Amino acid sequence: MVRRFLAYLNPKPRRRSHYLLDETRREIASRREKRPWRRRLYLNVERHPILPALVAHILIAVIAVLFVSLSPSFLPNLLPPDPRNVLLVLWQVHVTFVSIAYAGLALIFQLATGPVVTARSLRAIIFQNTYFVPILFYALIGTMQLGAITFWAVSGSAILLEFILTFGLAVTGVAFAYSRTARIFRSSRYAFDLGKSGLIDRALDSLYDDRTLAEANRRLATQIPRIYRTFSDEEAKKPQEIVVRAKRSGTVGDLDMRLLREFLEDLEGAATNNADQTQETSKDFSFSEPANIPTLHTLFSLGQRVDVGDPLFLVQKSNPNVIKLNASDKLAEIIVWERNSSRHHELFRDEISALRDNLIAAINRQALGDLLDGLLVYTELAKEVHEQSLKISQHDSIAPESLALTSWLAARGREWEILTNDMHDVVSKISDLRDDRTWIEVVKWIFEITNDFTSADKVENLPSILNLVLAAWTGVINAQEPSPSRQQAILMRLKEVPLRAKARKQSDAGIVKNQAVAIARTFTAAIKHCIDRKQSDAAALSIEYFIASSDYADSDESVLARTRNAAFLALDAWLLYKADKLSNGLDKMVHNSLQAHLREDQNLWESVKIALDGSHQDSIGWSWWELDTLHPINFGSQQLDTYILYSAIIAQAHSPLIIPESLDDDEAYLTRRFVDSIRSLIGSDIEARKLDPRSDEQLEEAALRLQEKVDNFEHQREVIEAALPLDKERIARFRTKFSHELAVLEGRLISIFPNSEDVEFDNDIAFGVNKAYPKWYFADTHVSAQPEGLAADLVRSLSRGEEAHLVESALAAVEENFQQSSTDDLLQNFKKWTKGHAGDILVLTNSHQALHAFDELVLSNNNGLLSIGPNAFLKRVYDDRDPYVLAFTYPQGISIARAAPEMLYDGDEVDSDLNILIGVRAFTDTEVEEASGGDEDSALKLRSSAVVRVLEKLKIQIRDESNISAWKLPNDIW
Repeated sequence: MVRRFLAYLNPKPRRRSHYLLDETRREIASRREKRPWRRRLYLNVERHPILPALVAHILIAVIAVLFVSLSPSFLPNLLPPDPRNVLLVLWQVHVTFVSIAYAGLALIFQLATGPVVTARSLRAIIFQNTYFVPILFYALIGTMQLGAITFWAVSGSAILLEFILTFGLAVTGVAFAYSRTARIFRSSRYAFDLGKSGLIDRALDSLYDDRTLAEANRRLATQIPRIYRTFSDEEAKKPQEIVVRAKRSGTVGDLDMRLLREFLEDLEGAATNNADQTQETSKDFSFSEPANIPTLHTLFSLGQRVDVGDPLFLVQKSNPNVIKLNASDKLAEIIVWERNSSRHHELFRDEISALRDNLIAAINRQALGDLLDGLLVYTELAKEVHEQSLKISQHDSIAPESLALTSWLAARGREWEILTNDMHDVVSKISDLRDDRTWIEVVKWIFEITNDFTSADKVENLPSILNLVLAAWTGVINAQEPSPSRQQAILMRLKEVPLRAKARKQSDAGIVKNQAVAIARTFTAAIKHCIDRKQSDAAALSIEYFIASSDYADSDESVLARTRNAAFLALDAWLLYKADKLSNGLDKMVHNSLQAHLREDQNLWESVKIALDGSHQDSIGWSWWELDTLHPINFGSQQLDTYILYSAIIAQAHSPLIIPESLDDDEAYLTRRFVDSIRSLIGSDIEARKLDPRSDEQLEEAALRLQEKVDNFEHQREVIEAALPLDKERIARFRTKFSHELAVLEGRLISIFPNSEDVEFDNDIAFGVNKAYPKWYFADTHVSAQPEGLAADLVRSLSRGEEAHLVESALAAVEENFQQSSTDDLLQNFKKWTKGHAGDILVLTNSHQALHAFDELVLSNNNGLLSIGPNAFLKRVYDDRDPYVLAFTYPQGISIARAAPEMLYDGDEVDSDLNILIGVRAFTDTEVEEASGGDEDSALKLRSSAVVRVLEKLKIQIRDESNISAWKLPNDIW
């Protein structure tokens, strides 16, 4: 008891180092700034309201009993002659005082029903900040302790002890509670500050709770891989897997890592002890192989709610007979179930929702003071959540590639998302206000917090803050009575946001780009909303302000100016798309306003590139516009990109499109798209064709001019590539990779056959690949193609070709002796066949259902080559024949002979270990001349290619047809 009390006075986290979440929580908590001592004291009192009072009164009672035994004398002249009567009176007074005092406080709680702007009610603030519960427990326990002393441990000295420590402290506590209550009632600002600080604390608790949970789950995944699967009853009975299911419902609160490590050691030990065991798997086959250590997977996350029967753990074994252990009981002990499911996140969600409701109520009452106070809470809460998120990310151990730290924690964390969503709801309500003063104050607050978040360390959150601007704008546009003055007020302040950002003099190009993209996205969304609502005047006004906002930039080549022009192309494309696809008619006022600016763009080519760039489409949002108009079951390619090109074509109708003199690959591709788009307008009746004043002949001339530039670019590139020599280092890498991949290729059928030596090959027959490939793989060209990738592809191609050749030869040998079989009888037929045939067995089938008919024989899986017995294998092959199963012995039934072909050209080399010829060479002049027939373009393409030869001599011999059997399966199986 004393130890617990001392720990209470100096609180430290419980040290359960073998509990994963506890250990992580201690580490995360060490990154958090310490709260003021008063706040820490209150949190401890709130967590354990009975313990300090109980310990204190036990100590008082012990001292009083010692006074009876030791009979010390304190102030003997003042001691009454009858101590028992005095203690009895003191006890009665104490009981009466406590009853009246706390009845008064309870009455005050009933009167404190008026809401405040902060999330908590006035009653909750009084209850929390008067320490009502701990003082009440102290007084109640003191009443029992004083009564006990009065009856059984009376002494003169006990009177002084009880008067000071029991009665005196109870009176002091009640006086403190009343004084704090009076202060709260006297000063609404004090109550507001208390509620605000409590809400911020709750938000930070939620933030650190979430971060702790995420970090603990990451650490768990590094030790035990997490997989996402569901298990039917049949799947759970597989001998290769043990599925451990939950025996109770609840929330997974923690894991005992000490027990988990012991279980993993048991797995390894049991696998080692059973490594030499063999077990007969069927009547005809037995199997024995070294046991692999089973692997353990989790199917849950910490903090996840599970129901009875949900899968929690999965133990996978490559050999079903390796290990048998009672995993369910052992793994069940590892999980620590959460006793109290009320997390800080739920408490924060409740309080932030209450704040939103209070603010909406204040808007409805037009209570401007309460509304401004609530907006102030939002501002401070947003800053605090953002700063603490960044502080966590600076110490985070998660790799940036697995979690985009700053953006995920700061801009997309749960707390930030909840906060901004509620702020959005509040702002959306102001559109209903007729009081311009209240509306202006809210808009003023929106832009104050927006300008604050243009700073470098907050720019990641700028888009979500600018969504508040869109919420206010949407409300104004959707209002039944348009208000040009409110539209002007929002646009004027939004226009000044780039100036505020520029005033911060950011030198980081990434930050400048993020600011520009966020501002452009807001303007673009505002204009699009006007277009969709058919508010042409508001859209035109927004366009003018958008142009004016980018004039604050240093030049017309600024990031914001370039992004603005790209946005204008997307908006005009949206108008054209709606006119064609949605039959909405063209808003010519907005179209003319956009086109007037696009015609003045001196670098329209760059604007088009930005508009078609995927990252800009996603960040600014127009990649989703078309999807929002489609029915969920509609399929097809997006067409807005094509309409962006149409908009650019219309803009440059009176002057040729200026494109770079020297193109790169991306620019050549864009030029081809322009050519295709221009030609698609010829003879068309779409809206873009109606707006282009040129004739079809003039459009074709424009397309030919662009096509000529593309043709010249491709010709020059082919000339350069044709002159490039083959890189010997790349060729060596190709050979090395091919030999390695073929040597380690799992599931290659030919590799299981012994090579027949006494076979004569036809010298002119070689099996494999002899084909021309682009020089990309063997020279340093514009294409980043690696020879290792080509080698891996050719290995797979060679293996599939060998497999197809084997199946074709074997089926041809027994074509007239096919047997009929159903999948149900297939396994029995196969077992009968094996009794009369000795030797190694290979079974091939092109049917998935037939493959599963052999499940009970399967011992292991080697990349699709299934072991079904000693030296017996099963494999699924892929062809378009009717369903079949092919079985044969080797080499008794079928034998295979392999050898390397002769080297005929420079660049040919033989891998004697694999019996493969690997050759890479360029076309000779004679070959080019003969193949091209004098055509320069064909000759140029040949000289831009390399000949790749991957060949082997392969002879499949049918030795004994009686050792080959095939079953034809019904055509309706798969």
